[in-house]
Amino acid sequence: MKIKILTLSLACVIALGGAFHLEAATAASPSPEPAPTAPARPIPFNGKIFAVDKAAKTFSTQNKEKKIRIFEINAETKIAKNNKPATFDDLKDGDEIRGSALKKGDGRFDVLSVNIGPRPDPAKGAPSAVPAPTTSGKKTK
Repeated sequence: MKIKILTLSLACVIALGGAFHLEAATAASPSPEPAPTAPARPIPFNGKIFAVDKAAKTFSTQNKEKKIRIFEINAETKIAKNNKPATFDDLKDGDEIRGSALKKGDGRFDVLSVNIGPRPDPAKGAPSAVPAPTTSGKKTK
C-alpha cells in the first residue's frame, strides 16, 4: 500500500512539476527577434550591355555561360561616360560598362555607379610614375 501511494505521489509531482516548468519556460522566453542583417556590400561589375529597357530604367549584361544579369538604375545612381557626367539615355546596346551595384533579393541589382566606355589604358595615357634614368655628367677620355 505504501508503494502504491508513493508511486502515485511521485507521478503527481512529476506531472505537476513538468506543467509548471513548461509554463514558466514559455512565459520567460521572449519572442524571437529577427537576426540583424549585415549591411549590403557593393559588388563590382563590368562587361558589355546586352539590352536596355528605357521604360523600366534597366540594362542587362550576359556572361560567357549565357546568364543574364539585370541592373536597375535609380535616382541615386551615378552615371558617367568616359569619366564625364552622363544620363540613362547614353546607355546603348554593346557599350562597355563597369561599376558597382547592390544585389537585391530577386536576383536583380541596384546600380550605385556605372561608367560607360572602355577602361582607360594605363600604358597609353598615364605618365610614368618612375622618372627615366639619367646619365652622370662625367666625360670619358
